[in-house]
Amino acid sequence: LPYAFEWSSNSFMVNYDQGVQGQFLSPNLTTEYCIEIADLCETPDLQQCVEVYVPEDVDPAFESSVISGCFPLEVVFEGLTDSPQEIVYAEWDFGDGTFSNDIDSTSHSYLDVGWYPVSYSILTQYGCEFSSMGEDSIRVNPWPIAQFAADPWEQTLPGNRIEMINYSLGAVSYEWDFAGLDFSNEYELVYYLPLEGGDYPIQLTAINEWGCADSVTYFVRLIDRFTLYAPSAFTPDHDGKNDVWKVIGQDVDPNAYHVEIWNRWGQVVFESWNIEEVWLGEFERGDYFVEDDLYHYQIDVSSLSTAAKYQFCGTVTVIR
Repeated sequence: LPYAFEWSSNSFMVNYDQGVQGQFLSPNLTTEYCIEIADLCETPDLQQCVEVYVPEDVDPAFESSVISGCFPLEVVFEGLTDSPQEIVYAEWDFGDGTFSNDIDSTSHSYLDVGWYPVSYSILTQYGCEFSSMGEDSIRVNPWPIAQFAADPWEQTLPGNRIEMINYSLGAVSYEWDFAGLDFSNEYELVYYLPLEGGDYPIQLTAINEWGCADSVTYFVRLIDRFTLYAPSAFTPDHDGKNDVWKVIGQDVDPNAYHVEIWNRWGQVVFESWNIEEVWLGEFERGDYFVEDDLYHYQIDVSSLSTAAKYQFCGTVTVIR
């Protein structure tokens, strides 16, 4: 050749093929390359330099808000690069057949149980491509099913023994809540409710090995034994002892109560629809008080728990 070619650069890590007119190089960093041309005559040597710009890598690594949870699972993915402005195109592969082109951050809802590998691929403004596979696959876990039965569901006091039968599926631990009165972590148990009528909510929470929990609540009913008591005598003499006639009962429906008291001539001296109201011995709630005598009463009432109707008749003696 009539010319001699000598290559050089500002990098000490480049191996050249000297004496050639052109060559292929793959710099990892921005590098200035120079070529010096000389002929065999006395013409001054000629040098030309050019800088090849190599941008820094854009890190495609990312992190997720969670790596495991119960379905449906909402996961937020965040890119970790410091240069998101250099990204011109991105593709998230969520591992369940769906994708997103959000740049730097995105979110996704997993609707089915399973393991899902996630990858993130980016293209920079310089045409460089990078991709990253998540360190951990997203795990979407199933829910347990909480279910139980009580034996019996309903009983009349003084019976209060309840056997709890557990029918839950896919759980490894359990939490019983007996109307906020007591708690238990047993699988099944026998429980004694208070000796007081009412509807008691019992909740069972079933928890699986991944911490997913399901709850179910049912009511167990204890029925009060219906009782009613009316005094046979009282002494309305204002001495603070036995001054009033008052009906008391258990399992009485306050909205289905009526009492009448009448004297020997059939006159009604007292009438009420309120079991909490007392008779002071007055005549029709006036200022006149009845004389000492034997009086007849009739009480019509219903059970609060069973709606059964009852009628009680008797006598009460007024003594001063």
